[in-house]
Amino acid sequence: MLTLALLGIGWNFGFVGASALVLECYYPEEKARVQSLNDFVVFGTMALGSFLSGGLLTAYGWDTVLRLSFVPLRERGTDS
Repeated sequence: MLTLALLGIGWNFGFVGASALVLECYYPEEKARVQSLNDFVVFGTMALGSFLSGGLLTAYGWDTVLRLSFVPLRERGTDS
């Protein structure tokens, strides 16, 4: 229970800090629009991922969900 609480607190500090950093690049009159667009993209992506993973889990099972979740994390080859 304690680790879940610490995870939630860390997530919130990270999210608020990142949102504040995004706004540092814009004029004060643009900040409301930029923050709303950023929140829409972040939460829209989270919602889409939640719905897609639920559908994949129901249709294809847990192994498929896990395999597809690792696709964005795959290491890219380096030329050096």
